[in-house]
Amino acid sequence: MNRIELYQKTVDTLFDAYNNGTLQHGNCLDCAVGNICGSDAWSARFVTMIDVKTCEIRRGVASHRKFSQEEIETCISNSGYSEEELKSIEYAFEASIAENYYEFINYSPKRGQYIGLCAVLKVLSEIHEVDQTNHEEVSNKLNCIYEVKKGVLGELVEVS
Repeated sequence: MNRIELYQKTVDTLFDAYNNGTLQHGNCLDCAVGNICGSDAWSARFVTMIDVKTCEIRRGVASHRKFSQEEIETCISNSGYSEEELKSIEYAFEASIAENYYEFINYSPKRGQYIGLCAVLKVLSEIHEVDQTNHEEVSNKLNCIYEVKKGVLGELVEVS
């Protein structure tokens, strides 16, 4: 698979996750990287955590589950991305809502997901060296999806 095919596959995967409610901050299986990998085995190698009280961003590893080195390596390599690229995606998604983490998790999860997905799309366009026009098309598609969801969910929050 070439990199533009991987880019499109990743965007489609993340849009599907956003649409069906399986894109979540703070959940290693349902965050951006979890959706890309289809597993949370990667989290035994790296995670980005937000302290709910201080909104401080920390990096670490998830210790709640144990994975073999083979499971971790397979998970990462099957994603099509390097570990460093996945770290960039993870950080962009989780850190995007750090300043208002508690609010987004508890009161405006769809808006938080939207903000996180916008941050990930920017990182993906850099990783894949996507031209500005293609990036804008993908961003516009997400904006349309968000507006429809906002109307369906009744969220009256403006997106900046």
